[in-house]
Amino acid sequence: MRGKVSCDAQNLPCRTSSELHFFLLLRFSVYLWGKVIILFQIRLRGNMAETLPRSLLTPLRIRVLWALLRYPHLSASEIADVVQCRPSTVYTVMRTLSYHGALESIYMPSPDFLGVELIGLHLIPRSLLGRERERAHLLELLEGLPWVVHATMLDGGTILVSMTRDFAQLKKCIFTVRAFARRTGLWSPEDITTLIFPREASETAGLFSFHRAVEKLLFRPPPEEHRTEWRCSLSMEDLSWNDLTTLSGLLSFPSLSDSQLANLLKMGRRKVSRTRQKLLQEGAIRPLRVPKVSMLPVSSILLILARDPTLRRSGEMAELLRAIEGSSPFMSCWNHFGAFSISTTRGDEDTLRTLLAGLERGESGWISVSSTAPGRVENLRGPEFLPLLEELIRERFFGR
Repeated sequence: MRGKVSCDAQNLPCRTSSELHFFLLLRFSVYLWGKVIILFQIRLRGNMAETLPRSLLTPLRIRVLWALLRYPHLSASEIADVVQCRPSTVYTVMRTLSYHGALESIYMPSPDFLGVELIGLHLIPRSLLGRERERAHLLELLEGLPWVVHATMLDGGTILVSMTRDFAQLKKCIFTVRAFARRTGLWSPEDITTLIFPREASETAGLFSFHRAVEKLLFRPPPEEHRTEWRCSLSMEDLSWNDLTTLSGLLSFPSLSDSQLANLLKMGRRKVSRTRQKLLQEGAIRPLRVPKVSMLPVSSILLILARDPTLRRSGEMAELLRAIEGSSPFMSCWNHFGAFSISTTRGDEDTLRTLLAGLERGESGWISVSSTAPGRVENLRGPEFLPLLEELIRERFFGR
């Protein structure tokens, strides 16, 4: 007989060592294939459909979804208070999203502890990439300003400037960059687009949707019960140059992984991971779970009220909202800080255009009627939404 004989104490059939090795290998193969099948099913389940099944989303669940999108930093019980529903409903929606792969986990920094604001200066046609001497000169020039804490340049020519919360110096910082552009001739000053992240727009929820920032600029302050505070034991003096660079990337690109952020910032992945972990342990960032908007079977329209503040709480407005929600393609309508988000099924663009045209023909109490989705801006009647945000920022911080 080949190999050693293995028998147990109960006179069961004996097996050779080669047979035992074969059965162990077979068992391990079955286990391994089982894991592969499970992973494949999870991957298939996440990519089974481009959007969630419509039957899963009742009007109440849709309100919970948009609350998760607007307030990703709130807990499930706090979301339930906002939407006026049970916490169990919020948990059910979150479990449904997770099951279908429509809920992603990210880490979001708290801008409150920084003591600084971030300004993005985007150089449109040309940049300083490949011109290390001029690039270093510009960053050194910016960091030499007394109100600038840190400056770094990302791929694509975007300069992130962290500066103290003295908005009177904001214009001087932009003028410094424009003067450098004229002096070096590397690009035209008109080619610079200023992307400002004021405190109102850089709070957690504002990073996911432009309409959240506009709402806060138009109808501030938000209710105190919707604000959450958490304490951080770090200060700006505790952060190194690499920490500041990583933190700038986290604030600007909260959904990127450590490796993606490391490639963007030209840093090591381990450095980014260590900094993220340090900020997490000290309470400077917190983990969030937000829905993937691309998988939701609904679109949202944003209607921003402008000229008549009393119209926001009038019976006329409530009647309009009930009429809109009663129409067949519209699933929910929600009044929030005077900005009305209307959720409708996808593929109803003609109905949306009809609604927008009707609002434009009527008594114009709106400063903007836009179609928007968190993370990107879509307009049915022209690119008027971003200029509105820029106009509000210019009016508030530049006095014009």
